[in-house]
Amino acid sequence: MAKTKPLPCPFCGGTKLELLHRDWGWWFVCKKCDALGPCVKGKDEMVAKWNRRVEAKHNPTGDKIAQAVFTKYKKGAVGNGN
Repeated sequence: MAKTKPLPCPFCGGTKLELLHRDWGWWFVCKKCDALGPCVKGKDEMVAKWNRRVEAKHNPTGDKIAQAVFTKYKKGAVGNGN
């Protein structure tokens, strides 16, 4: 098994990960949110890929759009999907 331990799930922070293996590769499944890790050929590579994190980048335009939609939703100008 890999010497490096897997980090918590990048989506929910869950620490209960199930290790799955089939003839075509290895991958993790988060038991809390069902997120799937990348499928790779070897265990060491699997842990390295699972532990890889992309640095979050601030998106001011996206923030402005999200705030505008939220404001309209709160005023009842945007449907809630029901």
